[in-house]
Amino acid sequence: MTQAALQGVELSDGFPQPLDENLCEAYLWHATKPHIAAKILREGFKVSERSAFGKRFGRGAYFCEDAAKADAYSSSGEGIYKDSYALLLCRVALGRQLHTKLFRQERAAQEAGRSFDSILAEPRGASYREFVALQDMQIYPEFALVYERQPLGTSAGLGSNIRRCVSHNFPLYWESACSGSDHFKMTHPDQEMEHCVQQLMDRTWIKAFTRSRLTSRGDVMDKDDPNHDMPEGISVMKVLRLEDAEMWNAYRAKRHLVRFMRPGLQVISPAQLGVRTVLPDLPLVARAALDQGVAEVFLWHGCAPQEAMDILQNGFPQNPGRGGSGRCEGQFGEGYYFVDSASKADEHSRDDKEGFYSGSYAVLLCRVVLGRTGVLQQPDRQAHLQLGQDKPFDSIMGIQEATKGRFTEYVVSDRTQIYPEYAIIYERKYVTPRVR
Repeated sequence: MTQAALQGVELSDGFPQPLDENLCEAYLWHATKPHIAAKILREGFKVSERSAFGKRFGRGAYFCEDAAKADAYSSSGEGIYKDSYALLLCRVALGRQLHTKLFRQERAAQEAGRSFDSILAEPRGASYREFVALQDMQIYPEFALVYERQPLGTSAGLGSNIRRCVSHNFPLYWESACSGSDHFKMTHPDQEMEHCVQQLMDRTWIKAFTRSRLTSRGDVMDKDDPNHDMPEGISVMKVLRLEDAEMWNAYRAKRHLVRFMRPGLQVISPAQLGVRTVLPDLPLVARAALDQGVAEVFLWHGCAPQEAMDILQNGFPQNPGRGGSGRCEGQFGEGYYFVDSASKADEHSRDDKEGFYSGSYAVLLCRVVLGRTGVLQQPDRQAHLQLGQDKPFDSIMGIQEATKGRFTEYVVSDRTQIYPEYAIIYERKYVTPRVR
């Protein structure tokens, strides 16, 4: 079945490679968890060791031709892989096969001995076949697929979840807003937001950089960028939405406090400040939920994928930059730094060194209550002393010079002014392709 499907696939970058019919070689699916798939890619299959590959036909690596059948054996991951599943598309040299029509034959692998290379199981009445490879060297895990399941007849995206919501304390488009509970903490893959976020990143990408932009060797980039280390843009791979009742309630309480402490005439709107993320790329339901009276806005924060997951789990650290994510002691004083340019956020993003997201980067799209904003045209490392409930400002907007133009940074000193609603995993796009 897999081979028949591949006959209709147009050759692209050498895929699919010719298969050796003399070895009865085939492309077959193997289901697993995302983090286990990553381990198999690094270390290969370990059929000879005691494992949980399968038991029905004895020890071996189990495969099937039908992706839907393989998906039934796949398991959801954790952390950054929450609600994600994995399939490996492997080249398998089946060789001589022991044929069985039993649903279970636990001694099959032992009986195969040295006379057979694999087992072909076609249980009576079943509409599928299973294959069991008996040796590590028979398998080459050529491709890994990480994916999300989409229930039939449903749309899990932003805006489709506005139903009979019991509580109006949370954004109406949250899955949990309709649960009737005030105690929840979960992340949801948000496929509908992927296109919106990609548009927002494209619109706020500026072809300029500062001294924070490093080359592939880790050096400060030269102004003329001779090696084309400045990315052309980014490609969104995954968007996760955080729904955390406790973190949201703390954020909501701070938003109310800022509104009470800063009468409307003291607050400059994000549009008047020239915030680039105030654009119609986000769905209307998300933009309508922003509180203009306290200058609430979506802003970027660059980090590594695992750091993004840590922030979704625990919020921004109490002390930014000390033992955790969150920049501190920048040109505009101590605090949590955000930007309205995707390219500037990318300067501070880092890639994970291993796993499926090795070579991939992360950025958070956060709600930030700017409140009353102090505008600085020049660096001031003591600016944070002007921030606070009994101080002149709630946030600082600092102008930073770049190679071609200017970037704007936003600093707040209270982490309850921040709600990290979206985590975005992405890849950088360069003029010339690069090996991850």
